[in-house]
Formats: sequence, structure tokens, C-alpha cells
Amino acid sequence: MVRFVGTRRVGGGAHLIVALALLVAAPLSSAAPFPEARPTTRGDAVAALCPGAEDAGPCVRARLFEIGADSRVGPPALRRATAILGRGAALAEERVFRGPDDLRIRYTTADGGFDRTDPADGSGNAVPDVVEGVALGAWQARGLLLRQLELPRPPVSELVLVELGDRLDGYVIPSAAGFSLVLDSTPIDGAEGARRAAIRLYAYAVARGSSTGFPVRWAEAIAAWATLSIDGAPDAATTRDLSLRVQTLDAGLDPTDPRSGAGNALWLAFLEDAYGLGAVRATIEELGRLAQTEPALDRALRRSSTDDLRAAFREFHLWAVLVGDRADLRHLPFASRLDSPTFATRAEGLPAIAIREASPVAPLGASHVLLVPGESRGGLHVRFEGDFLATWEADLLLVAETGALRRVPLSVGPEGRSDVTVPVHGVHEALLLVRNLDSVDGAPHRYSITAFHEPHFPFELATLDASRVEDGTGGVLVTWETVGEQSLVGFNVVRADVDSGLEVVVNPVWIPALGGRAEPAAYRFLDRGADRERTYAYRIEGITNEGIAAASRSVLGPRPTP
Repeated sequence: MVRFVGTRRVGGGAHLIVALALLVAAPLSSAAPFPEARPTTRGDAVAALCPGAEDAGPCVRARLFEIGADSRVGPPALRRATAILGRGAALAEERVFRGPDDLRIRYTTADGGFDRTDPADGSGNAVPDVVEGVALGAWQARGLLLRQLELPRPPVSELVLVELGDRLDGYVIPSAAGFSLVLDSTPIDGAEGARRAAIRLYAYAVARGSSTGFPVRWAEAIAAWATLSIDGAPDAATTRDLSLRVQTLDAGLDPTDPRSGAGNALWLAFLEDAYGLGAVRATIEELGRLAQTEPALDRALRRSSTDDLRAAFREFHLWAVLVGDRADLRHLPFASRLDSPTFATRAEGLPAIAIREASPVAPLGASHVLLVPGESRGGLHVRFEGDFLATWEADLLLVAETGALRRVPLSVGPEGRSDVTVPVHGVHEALLLVRNLDSVDGAPHRYSITAFHEPHFPFELATLDASRVEDGTGGVLVTWETVGEQSLVGFNVVRADVDSGLEVVVNPVWIPALGGRAEPAAYRFLDRGADRERTYAYRIEGITNEGIAAASRSVLGPRPTP
């Protein structure tokens, strides 16, 4: 260690007397030679609390609530950061605007003031546009949360506009007297950005004010959802968080990452669209009452619907997949704004696909696999096997060439296994949707799948014929024989007008299937509605146990008779 003793001036010159002594024999890493750097500005405080965070809002809000705005907790740098952000702002030449519920909005437009709010006043009423944006956001949040959802009024005492920088839109200071909402005085999007920030912070205060144990990550979800519900579409930051959530469904419905928490607004948006605002209200109330998230979400659904959490999560998984370029305009109204889903793996072409050990899926997590059959006949056989320590659920989402969707559940047994075969006729692609409903150890677990082509599923046709019945009725007798049949409940006879292309199923009810996997069967059906003056083509449809039709080749019927 080097110790500088002092300086001494002699005559007209200066001599620096340095005592190089006391060389302490200690490891270099035993102690820092200089005191720990402590933050001096709000920007420094944000960096100290949430180093490296691009969007510091969720992180800062969480840290302040964890610490409780108590500057006596943690290392010196964090204590200093908490003190800087937690103390009330003293504004030079302060002005006060009264918002909804007589809320005070404190700000300053003093020239040269560090916390100066942009004085732009488009309405000419001597109130800055940013301040009016904050007041409007608080009023809109109050309308949604207090009037529509009938949640308790939060103990918000004031809203304060100060300089926070680009990384932080605002935070909430808890105290014995209530909450102070601190917002950025110079938001990037001006009055519109201030309005959205006020909605988020007011919603955050509603959630945290409902219970001292309210989970921070779900407070962020409620804050993001409130802006989404009020505006009807997500802003850029919310779109980013929701898209991230879509890509990380395998992490479970209750991840600890603050950004994923904000992304859980996707779950609340699903609840609002699928079950109504009552389900959102029940969710907020139950999250404030119960310590564990899963029981809270389940109880909220049972209160507000006939579904439980597992049933709702099944539908949520489908909604979360139908986003981006897969949006179908029938589920989340803003789905096309989000990034397209990322698949755990994808495979194109049959007959042989083997996918082993996909990424692990957390409890109440979801994963999806994309399969492109590349075949027009036969069937797609999928074999699923999940780790036996988890409780699995899976289904196939068949996407037709027309864009139509059909969902086929897989019957997954207690051992975590399932097999299903579906016809590939008219199927453009198949999405295997996998969900881990629970695990005995609470940990993520893996699954594997095998998929291959079954060329003769669900039936193999030996003969098909259509001939006129010469009995004066003009009917057409359609006959066919099968070599083998699998998973069939019956057949349809489809007649197509050759000139117009119009198709119609001519049998009023399914013709029962009589064959087996290795048992041939013969069938005949009289089409009495055929017009003798027109030419028709006939084909057979086999209807599987899941109600899916698989079509045979076509055969021309008899020629028209004069």
C-alpha cells in the first residue's frame, strides 16, 4: 500500500514529500484501494439498481418495492440509489395541476431547470401538453380499473414529473402515506408517451395497493394490459414484450423475469377477449389474496367461467400460436402486430421424421413443433412421449391448404405417451402443440416425438365404379371395395358436376365402415338424384374417428343420355 503523507512548500519552489512506506504483505484482491463509486444522479441510480437493462422500468419498479424505498437496506451504492429515487422531488418554481380524483400533478417549466417539463402548449390553456397527457392517462386508467373493473382505489397521493432519461418511463414510490407516481418529464413520444406512462403507473399502483404481497411481475402485466385494453392495440414497447412472451411460452406462465412479467399482459388480454373483463378482475383479486400464482389463476377462472386453469391454458396456447403471419383475425385482435411464433423444431417431408429431446418445458409451459407432410395421400402418424415426471397434454393443429384450422386432441396417458394418425389430404402443415400441465418436482421436463407417413391411411381402395341403373329412374350406382381400413366410422359419396365443378355429398348419413386393417369390404350406394343429362365424377370420403375426411381418387360416371 502506498501512503501519500503531504506536501511542503520551501522558498520559491515546491517539494512533494512522499513517504513510500508500509508495504503491506496482503493479497491484491483482499480489498478495493478506493471507496465504492456511489450514484449521484437519477440516471446513476437507475444504472446501479438495474445495470445493463435496456428498458429499466420493470426492473426499477420491482427493486424499489423489494427494498421498500428504504435507504438503509443493501450495499452503500444500492442504498444511495434507493435514496435518490425514493425521496420526494423538490422542483424549482413548482407548479401543480389537479387531475382526476383531485390528484396533484407536480411539475416545473422553469428555464434551465434540470427537471423542466416541455412547455409546449398546443391547446393554449397554459398547461403543458405533457401534463395534460399525464392527467388524461390517469383518468383513463381510473375509468378502466375503478369504474369498469370496480377495483379499490389505490392510495396515490401525487404524480411528479422529473427528468428520468430514455431508459425509464416512471416508477412508484411506496410510503406510509401511499404512493407517489414519478414520471419522466420529457418522454420520447411527448404527451402521448406521458399518457401511456400514467396509465401503466396508475395500474401498477392499483395492483400493488390491493395487497402488500402482490407479485411484482403480475403488477407489470396488469400495467401493460391496461394500456393495451384502453388503446385497443399495443405500443412499440408493449409489442416487444408481448412478442418476447410468445417466444418464451416454454418458461411457464409465471416466469420470474420482469420483462416476461410485462409480457404476461398476453394472458390478461386473452382472458378479456375469451371470458370478459370479469375474468381479469377476478385474476387481479385472487393474485392479491393467494401466495401462489397457479392456484390464484385457477380460482379466478372458476369464479368467472365454467373453465379451470388447464382448460383456459389449452385455449391460450392456441391463441399464442396464431400470431404474426399466422394471425387469423378470430383470436387476439392485435395478433398480426406480434412476431410470428418460434417452433421448438420443424421438419419438412415424410415418410421419416424423428425428433428427440426437444427443449424442456416448465410447468404451465408450452411448446410447439411444425410438421410439413409433403404428401397428398395417406396419413401422418405422430407418436408423442413426454418425461414421466410431468403431466402432459398435446394436440395437432391441422392447417388446410385453404387456411382452415382443425384441432385434433392427443390422448396422452399417465405414462406420458400417445399415438395419433390423421389424413394428410388437403393438409398444408400440422402444428404439434405440447403443454406441461404440472410436474412432480416443479422442474421443466423434456418430450420427444416421431412422425412418419402411413400411405394407406385411413383406407386403401381396391375398386371404384359408377354406372347407370337401367330401371327407368336414371339413378347412378356407386360401388367400391377396400383392401383395408383404419380408424374409420363411415363413408361419404361425393358427386361433382364436371361442367360446373359443384360438389355435393349425396348420402344423407354416413355409410357405416365394415372392414378392418386387413379385412376387405365391399359397398354400394344408389344415387337417385343424378341428372341423366349431365356428367358427374364420383369419389369416396372416409371419415375417421376424429371426424376428418380422407378422399379417394375420382371416377367418371355414365355419359349423359338424350
